[in-house]
Amino acid sequence: MVVSLVQDRLQQPDVRERGCLLDGFPRTTDQAQALLKQVRVEGVFFLQVPEKSLIQRAAQRRIDPRTGEIYHLEFVPPPSDVLPHLVPRDRDDEHSFRQRIEVFKAHVRRVLPFFSGRVWKLDAALEPQVIFQKICRALDHLEAPEQETAEVPHSQHSQHSCSICFDEPADFLVSPCGHQCGCRECLVAVQQHSGCCPICRGPVREIQQVFRCGREVSSVSASDAVKRSLEPVAQAMHPDLLEKLDGTVNGAAEDDDWSEDEPAGDQDLVKLKIEPCKDQTCAGEAKVMISADVADLMKREPADVCCLVDVSGSMGSMATYEDADGNVKDDGLSVLDIVKHAVKTVIKALGPQDRLALVAFDDKQRTALALTDMCDRGQELALEALDGLRPGGQTNIWGGMKAAMDALREGAASSKRHQAILLLTDGQPNIKPPRGHLRELADYKDTHPGFHFQLNTFGFGYSLDSELLLELAEEGHGTYAFIPDAVIVGTTFVNSVANVLSTFSQSVTLSLMPMNGAQLAGPVMGCFKENDESWGRAVHLGPLQYGQSRDVVVGLLLPQPEGQPEEGQVYLEAVLSIPTLSGLEEVSGKALTSLTLKANVEAVVAEARADAVSTGHIAIASAMGNEGKAAGEQVAALSSRLAEAEKESQRLSGSGSPSDSPDGRLLALRSDVDGRMSKALKGKQRFNRWGKHYLRALTRSHQLQMCTNFMDPGLQVYGGAMFRSLRDVGDRIFLELPPPKRQEAPRARTSCSQATPAPASPNMTTYYAGAGGGCFDPSSTVQVLRSAAEGLAEVSVQLRDLRAGEEVRVADGFATVRCVVKIDRPCGKPLVVMPDGLKLTPRHPVRVGSEWLPAFRLPGSTLLPSFAGCVYNVLLDRCHILLVGGVQCITWGHGFDGPLHHNFFGKEVVNALSASHGWKDGHVHVAGRLRDAAGNVVGFDFAEDAQEAESEFQSSEWMPSRLAKQQEVTWVV
Repeated sequence: MVVSLVQDRLQQPDVRERGCLLDGFPRTTDQAQALLKQVRVEGVFFLQVPEKSLIQRAAQRRIDPRTGEIYHLEFVPPPSDVLPHLVPRDRDDEHSFRQRIEVFKAHVRRVLPFFSGRVWKLDAALEPQVIFQKICRALDHLEAPEQETAEVPHSQHSQHSCSICFDEPADFLVSPCGHQCGCRECLVAVQQHSGCCPICRGPVREIQQVFRCGREVSSVSASDAVKRSLEPVAQAMHPDLLEKLDGTVNGAAEDDDWSEDEPAGDQDLVKLKIEPCKDQTCAGEAKVMISADVADLMKREPADVCCLVDVSGSMGSMATYEDADGNVKDDGLSVLDIVKHAVKTVIKALGPQDRLALVAFDDKQRTALALTDMCDRGQELALEALDGLRPGGQTNIWGGMKAAMDALREGAASSKRHQAILLLTDGQPNIKPPRGHLRELADYKDTHPGFHFQLNTFGFGYSLDSELLLELAEEGHGTYAFIPDAVIVGTTFVNSVANVLSTFSQSVTLSLMPMNGAQLAGPVMGCFKENDESWGRAVHLGPLQYGQSRDVVVGLLLPQPEGQPEEGQVYLEAVLSIPTLSGLEEVSGKALTSLTLKANVEAVVAEARADAVSTGHIAIASAMGNEGKAAGEQVAALSSRLAEAEKESQRLSGSGSPSDSPDGRLLALRSDVDGRMSKALKGKQRFNRWGKHYLRALTRSHQLQMCTNFMDPGLQVYGGAMFRSLRDVGDRIFLELPPPKRQEAPRARTSCSQATPAPASPNMTTYYAGAGGGCFDPSSTVQVLRSAAEGLAEVSVQLRDLRAGEEVRVADGFATVRCVVKIDRPCGKPLVVMPDGLKLTPRHPVRVGSEWLPAFRLPGSTLLPSFAGCVYNVLLDRCHILLVGGVQCITWGHGFDGPLHHNFFGKEVVNALSASHGWKDGHVHVAGRLRDAAGNVVGFDFAEDAQEAESEFQSSEWMPSRLAKQQEVTWVV
């Protein structure tokens, strides 16, 4: 509809005569193609603003809900009588705005190449008058192209910028389509991962460099005779040679400023800061945050990865999961089959610059594949070695670990690269070294001091020694992940390999040195390993990732000054030691030069996170000591402290109005604490079965500030652009790989298994669960018929504003809304953001052509955390295929069979909703769903009934029935 409106306007006489300026259009490739079919686009102004500045500007925008007027607290301040009525704009908080920026960047990468050679990049951080003058000069150039203007994209570099990084010249084309669209490094990355041309999305078979000879007609004349004589030859051999002769680089403008912020080494990629967690105006104990913030780059270092796979006999057991009706079943695949599919994803996610080794262990260990380059042939060898793994024998974890470390170490000297081991086991070791695993690991590292690696452990099922797996991960500077069910094998592995490949440094040490009478008060919060030294304290932070900070909180006892304290007196100095591939770097930072401290939101969030990690460790210890009640009380007290932190974040980040929202990271963290963290401690049997394994994994992830799954809301806020990009690539690989073949041998059945035969070709989306499916973000739009001056007209309405009785557009016309359903959903749970902006739960069925697919499988979709706190669905009187944001989506109560069939949400949902007080008004608020003794969904827990009685069922969590009863995994619908 947007395209048709623009096309109609472009046909009007005034536009055809004088031209026009399109603001914010086109935003998608479809819009760009439609525009170019109709008009000639003379130029595109691409306004560049640092992401940090955009976020700061957005945080100060306010809207008057009475008038719709928009103000800015700094640039467009409101009148004093209006200020009390202002509220923040929806999704202008930092984390929501970052999501919007990521979606924008994804669109820009695809749209700008359509206008190659006609794009002016302007620094929009300059004064408005300066920007206006630059635009005017560019427009003058369009009218008089023979004039030479510094801002005009006349050089070969600015005419053809890489469509991916926008920085390097697009000197390479892809075949067979022939689009010249990128630099070598970016196109190699594309070929290794998506394999699709950035312009047409066709296959990339080869990458070829384009050489030019002579000079461009519009290029600036050379005044130097030597340069003129060399030009044809130089252009043909080295396109950048002429620029080097006269000192210009990459077509930079003559008035380009010398940037003092450009990194001169690895130490410039990390910024260290020290901030107080609370306001303080006198001496005494204060909590301070020390934060190491790593630059958000997209160019990663090569990596060596060793997949260490348990092939003991228990790995041959069936991999079970729940179907849509809550029944436990299997596809004839063993646990090892699913793990092998996940390892295949790791293999395919690596590129020719990376290497992989494969080690298997049961009671013995063997290197199935030595460290091998992951070129096409190397990947073939890795897949062959992986297919040869068979289950059998006992569990000798140390034997496998030593073989894995040997495999990596033997190749470590040949090149500088990050090295990591991915260890997956489903049991406890029954073959143990006499001195213990940790002692052997420490001795191995001492014996090979130049060998640095990261050890990530994965525990599958419930018969685990998760304490050992966590200790090994801590000693190996890695993560521990708990996989209770087959359905999350894929997500866990993909997140892990994305973390490994986005690593900046594998082991970082923070040195804290109190000065001028100040003293460190107690241990560092968050249970980091630390050593007291004569000069202060050394804190071992573990690995750092690009685009993700590492925050530490410690108590500092500030001295009572004798008289007036000296100006600029330092009370704490911090030094960060960073072993990187280019050597050891140090980043120092000094702060707290005053006894008057002013808190900020980042420090408040850091203290809350550290408090959650410390409390989690204490609760585990209490429960292990048979003090489960005390453990539950500790977590409940933590929740109360987090609520206070939310209020503090409102005070610090807003205008002081009660309508200011708490920081989204705190909301997500409290969702973790009030959700599965609390439930893990409700009952001794539950804690011993899965709670202790889960809590160890959750606290380790928060400690390292790493996203290790798609389920826990608090983890979804971690990770930079590189991590998210690598994770998206892994998502697609896992789902697009051919599914494993089911076992042909007769399958042993448990009392929970279904008697139906497994399908011949398993659907791998089953094993890539991260959230349930079924609902839409409140801001999602539908087309509604409403009265207008000339009769009825279609208008766009957000779902949160939709009402029963209205006519909405569906797949075959219009249907009447019977009921609008609002469903509570924990903040931080991810939603899929589709290329056109639609946000919905990852597994919501979407129709593409004649096929129904879960939303997260659609090309270009991105999984990002949502902090709306709810989602929406509707009941219609007919059709049941609603156009949401222009996309055909199924609604509740559809009654369809086949791939959309669901006993409850397809049919019985109407009867369940009719029991709500809100049914007669056509607006129902759902807090959770109810299950019978067999685990089948039978109804809802309605928000209006929450204070009348406490349901014996799960009231705020959405999860498969078996897991709901055991409190193992939370699923969001």
